[in-house]
Amino acid sequence: TGPLPLASLAGQPVTALAGIGQPQAFAATLRELGAEVVAEAFFADHHPYTADELAQVAVQAAGRVVVTTEKDQLRVGAWPIDGAPLWVLGIELEDYRL
Repeated sequence: TGPLPLASLAGQPVTALAGIGQPQAFAATLRELGAEVVAEAFFADHHPYTADELAQVAVQAAGRVVVTTEKDQLRVGAWPIDGAPLWVLGIELEDYRL
C-alpha cells in the first residue's frame, strides 16, 4: 500500500521471513528497530519459495505481520495470503549532492 515509517515496527509482534545468507542479522535488525520477533521462517540463501511454504509461514504468523527483505520479496512475489500482512524492509541510498 505504500511506505511506512520505520517506527511502525516499534512494539509490533512479527514473523521474520528470510532466505538470505545471514537471516539472524535480519532478525537482529528488526529487533533493533523495536519489533518483537515472535517467530522466524528462515530458508537457505536464494531459496525459491513455494506457495505451500508461504501458506505455512502465514499460518505460523497467526495474523501477525510477516516482515521480509527486499531481496526475498522478489522471490515471494504477490503475497496471496489473507490475514497475514506482508511488510518489506528495504534499504535506501540517496545522493544528496546538488
